[in-house]
This record gives sequence, structure tokens and C-alpha cells, in this order.
Amino acid sequence: MKIVWCIIKGTILLKKLPYKIRKTSKGWHVAWHLLPITEEESLNYRRRLGDDPNRILLDMLCKKKIKQVLFTEKETIYYGGLPAWWIKKGGDILKECPKCGKEIVRSEKRWRIDEKRVVVFHNDGMCYFELG
Repeated sequence: MKIVWCIIKGTILLKKLPYKIRKTSKGWHVAWHLLPITEEESLNYRRRLGDDPNRILLDMLCKKKIKQVLFTEKETIYYGGLPAWWIKKGGDILKECPKCGKEIVRSEKRWRIDEKRVVVFHNDGMCYFELG
């Protein structure tokens, strides 16, 4: 219900429907595109719409960080295990592959236009977990 309220409130405040609404593993991305507002106004709108206060503070304080950019491609590498939340909800770092039972050397979460999966590397091969 919180996301519905955010969308309704944002549509009223910004007088525009969201450009993108996307569910992520940690919450939601709701994006309005090409608004004729300043950076300071965008921070105030984000605060009023319930955005994470830590992210807002980070965008306010960090002058060199690119602000509010959503990447269409992303690759994350984890050495010595597999974060269980990459392939299912919750859990710890897995040291053995849930598919084949072999020891995990490293894992990669690949989110690209042509590839959306987790690749688990073993000493003698790889296993794949497809992502939505």
C-alpha cells in the first residue's frame, strides 16, 4: 500500500504520471522523467514522497557522486561465496553451490540487456541461475 500512496501523491505533487515503476530486490524504483525542477527541489520532492533518507542525505553531501542514475546494466562480483538473496529471498552467504554442491570460488550477478543471471564459478566449472 505504501507504493500506491507514493505514486498517487507523486502524481498529484508533480502533475505527471511516473515514467517508470519497477520492483527490485530491496524495494521499488518509481521515477519521474524530465521534470523542470532544480536539484534542491528534487530532493524536497523525494523527501515528501518517502524516499530513503540515507540516500537523500548521500545525494545532498556527495558532490562527485552521480545522482539518481538508474543503470540498465550492472555486474556485481562476490568472492568466496554466493549471496543467497541473489537467487532467493533472504539467507546468508552460501559456500557450496545449491545446484551441484561444489565449493564456490566466486559468483557474479549479471544484469545486462542480453543476459540476466547469476553465474557461480567452481574450481572446475560453472553453474547458472537465470533471473527475471
